[in-house]
Amino acid sequence: MTWPQRRGRSGSILLDMGVAVTKPVFVSSLSNDVEGRETFRRLAESLGLALLELGTMEPGRDWKTEVRRMISNASCVVVLVGKETFRSEFVDWEIAQAADSGVPLVAVTLSGPSTQLPKGLEHVVVVDIDSQDVAARLLEFARPVTENYLSALARSIAAELPPSAIPEGPVNELMIRYAVLLLAKGTAVTGADVHNAWSAWMTAADPSHSAIVPYDELDDATAAQDEPYVAAIRGVARRLAQVNEPDFQIATSE
Repeated sequence: MTWPQRRGRSGSILLDMGVAVTKPVFVSSLSNDVEGRETFRRLAESLGLALLELGTMEPGRDWKTEVRRMISNASCVVVLVGKETFRSEFVDWEIAQAADSGVPLVAVTLSGPSTQLPKGLEHVVVVDIDSQDVAARLLEFARPVTENYLSALARSIAAELPPSAIPEGPVNELMIRYAVLLLAKGTAVTGADVHNAWSAWMTAADPSHSAIVPYDELDDATAAQDEPYVAAIRGVARRLAQVNEPDFQIATSE
């Protein structure tokens, strides 16, 4: 496991059952902000969001025409703001297209909250990629493409975590496993439970991974990496119990 030992709290739980939304998120960014784009991609995947990027454009299409079409079909435009983004004419143009189309804009800073913003973002929602509430702010403007009770719970668990704590790979499948844990164990979930779910997920990708061992054989540092996920699952379980969600049978030790 290579998960950073960081804990985030969004303070929100979003459980809209039966949602079927087709509008994706258009991402405006510089090609050299590779790490920030990958972090945001993992975050979006964990939340069940579909992304539109210029790199997905069909060969031979006029890029301005295609970008206008993508933006007009988007639920929102997320501008990933790195240190040099404010210098980009292309990003400025995409921001202007979003404004002209009436599509909401969200700025996600990649280099700290004091990062200089491009023109046109002076009065939009600005949130840092490492902020505790980045997931919650994104979900104010964008919703998952498909949703059922398990994916809704998975999204709520993911929203408890900072993007930097989300592992690489098909992360939505991992969060679905954690949603099942939430229903089965609720606030009684343990680090061993989280590790076993992670091991099952990792077995499909890399069955020889060195961390796929019984929980009691892990060293302390590796075992500690499960704790943010334990906290996230317990946090969602507590709030569900408090609001007495009728559609869920949540186990609780309290």
